Amino acid sequence: MFPEYSLVGSDTKVRMHPFQKTVFRLGEMYFEQTGKRLAFYPVAVHDSGKVMVGKAIFYNSLNAVAIERHRLKDVLEETVKGMYVQMGGGEYVGELTPQHK
Repeated sequence: MFPEYSLVGSDTKVRMHPFQKTVFRLGEMYFEQTGKRLAFYPVAVHDSGKVMVGKAIFYNSLNAVAIERHRLKDVLEETVKGMYVQMGGGEYVGELTPQHK
């Protein structure tokens, strides 16, 4: 699943759109159904063809729902950006550009 929100600008360094927080409702729904924490795995695909999978980031049912969605969005988004830059051998300096239609 790709949580990117393509209606907003993309980051010019990593060519990635910001993530939608609503995607992370899956963690809440999974916990409600199973009582278990859902793992989200950050995956970065570089222009060079390299793919990197990061360590699992787990849903935390102890946080308020809205706070947890934002936390997952922020942590996973920054992790993927960092992995992308790491594969390219550079440093991450984010910069947003407007979406062109």
